Amino acid sequence: MTVVRKSKVRKAPYEASEVFRLIERYRSGVSLLDTTAVRLQQSGHELAQSIRDGISYKVWLELRRIGFSVAELAAVVGISEKTISRKQQAHERLDIVEGDRTMRLAQVTLDAAQAFGDLGKAMRWLRKPNRVLAGEKPIDLVITEPGAALVNQALGTIEYGGGA
Repeated sequence: MTVVRKSKVRKAPYEASEVFRLIERYRSGVSLLDTTAVRLQQSGHELAQSIRDGISYKVWLELRRIGFSVAELAAVVGISEKTISRKQQAHERLDIVEGDRTMRLAQVTLDAAQAFGDLGKAMRWLRKPNRVLAGEKPIDLVITEPGAALVNQALGTIEYGGGA
């Protein structure tokens, strides 16, 4: 028997392609209230396996469609804009580090969209220095796992009515 709890805070990551389907739903104005169920650990394993196998370069195209610039992607992923362009032209898969950081950005973007209820507001929040985050921009903190945890903590505060 599978038990699914409803919660505002996501505990397990979505599978890679699902993240972009959910973000696309936000872009089209569809409510995600039905997608906040806590997933079983298996989804975390699926995402980890996808990252190890090498996520398609197309995730960068999806993030561009959402509104991220190549410069922002390069900064988060820790590579040059030329490398992004080269990998896209050669249809190369992302290595583990690139895939992990890319999916971390996608997951935080989805979490921010859920917290704000609007992708546009979420994108503005990600790019704006935040006093709760010691004046840093959330997008700059997503580069590391501890930074992403701080961003998610701030999003949890926002989601439950606090200011961050």
